[in-house]
Parts: sequence; C-alpha cells; structure tokens
Amino acid sequence: MSTTEAPAKAERWTAQWKELYEEVINTGLCTGCAGCVVTCPHDVIGYEHEEGKYKPFHLEEELGLD
Repeated sequence: MSTTEAPAKAERWTAQWKELYEEVINTGLCTGCAGCVVTCPHDVIGYEHEEGKYKPFHLEEELGLD
C-alpha cells in the first residue's frame, strides 16, 4: 500500500464506524449484542452491560475528546 492510499483507507474506516453508530445505535436498532464494540477498527465504541444486554456508547464523547 502506498502512502497516498493510507489516508483514503483511514477515511473509509472512519466513515464506516460513524455510519454504524448513526444508523444502528442512534436510531434504536441496536440489539445489545456488542458486535460493534468488537469489530470497531478505531476502538472508539465502548459498552455498559445492563440487564442482559450491552448499551454501546462513543468513547471519545464520554471522555470529552470528540
């Protein structure tokens, strides 16, 4: 991979996790399986375990980094 390809790939991954967060978590489609946490390439989605399911959240927002 050339150095010019790396930023484009990073932008694609960033867009994908943001789409996941907006389309699944923020819309209420989340089932609490923690799949997004496990597969997030940026490790920016965390979860809280409550009553038999996981409640995902964006780590940077929780930490005030976003």
